[in-house]
Amino acid sequence: MTQTCAWCIQKTDEPVSVGVAQAASGPGRVIHACCPACKRRYRIMPLDRYPPESPGEIRYEFYAAD
Repeated sequence: MTQTCAWCIQKTDEPVSVGVAQAASGPGRVIHACCPACKRRYRIMPLDRYPPESPGEIRYEFYAAD
């Protein structure tokens, strides 16, 4: 299914779910990043790797300095 990347606004056939946008008056929506370009560039954690108690806000992967 084609989705729009939230970072580069390009259409992608390989979207990665990276978060949930909350809406005050209705259901939220899933935020997508194109794969692998923006996900890697911005170090965005895929939604399926979030902890179970997470409310769905976008998380970023941080790596220890060498």
